[in-house]
Amino acid sequence: MEGTAAEVLLKVIKSGETTVRNVILNAGNDISLTNDDQIIIVRQSLSILNYLLVLHLNTKSPTTVVENALFSSQNKPNMLLILSHYVIQRYDTHLATLAVQLLKQLAKKFPMSMLACLGSDAEAMRDHFLYRLEEVTEDLNLKIALLNFLSACVSHQPGLMEMFLNVDNYDDNNTTGCLQTVLEILTEKREAKYFCPFELHLAALKFLYSFWLQPHLLAIDSLKKTNNVWTLITFPLFEVSTFENTLCAYVLRILAREVFYVKTLERFELIY
Repeated sequence: MEGTAAEVLLKVIKSGETTVRNVILNAGNDISLTNDDQIIIVRQSLSILNYLLVLHLNTKSPTTVVENALFSSQNKPNMLLILSHYVIQRYDTHLATLAVQLLKQLAKKFPMSMLACLGSDAEAMRDHFLYRLEEVTEDLNLKIALLNFLSACVSHQPGLMEMFLNVDNYDDNNTTGCLQTVLEILTEKREAKYFCPFELHLAALKFLYSFWLQPHLLAIDSLKKTNNVWTLITFPLFEVSTFENTLCAYVLRILAREVFYVKTLERFELIY
């Protein structure tokens, strides 16, 4: 996090997206994704920074080189935007997944507004993140990473979360967002339209559970306006042949929280 090593690490990350793009374009194929040293170094740099942030527990210590580069408005280009561009690039999905995992660590670790840091580019980032989450042919590991990032935002980045919840759909004059996307993932899993692995299903339920855990009452009310939302949440409880303890645990947690909030609201209405 300090000294020359930190500066070199950040330098690799800052130029990494351009480096990867140039390597792929010059090669003219995807073979370099598995054996090119430059691409491997960029991936490892993102992994190392992610691990450093996991280990960096004492946020009261003097600002490190890495923290200063990430959050100082004086540093150009903006590091959060650089990480977002890693997700937007389409050459290397593994690189995009690593960048999302790093963004999740930043969302959880530091008391700053990512929405403010992203500025006018925030909506473009949101639209691309949602597009990749909705796309049927997208890499599943990236989808899981995106859902985990959004789960972290519910608790730690309320401003950014509100932006992901409220998306104006001008085609049908309706408001959609990440909730609708996650419900579509659950629908696809229940109806077996497309391949939806256990890990993606679990990430979707964990994301929904984060709203009841918070609690985020507006998001919960929005979910409950969907006619079959409880069917989509609870159907793992009735899958006798493929009963998954972890999935069912999250379903029961959601139900327990819902019962608690309903009873609390009923008591409040009786009093007042």
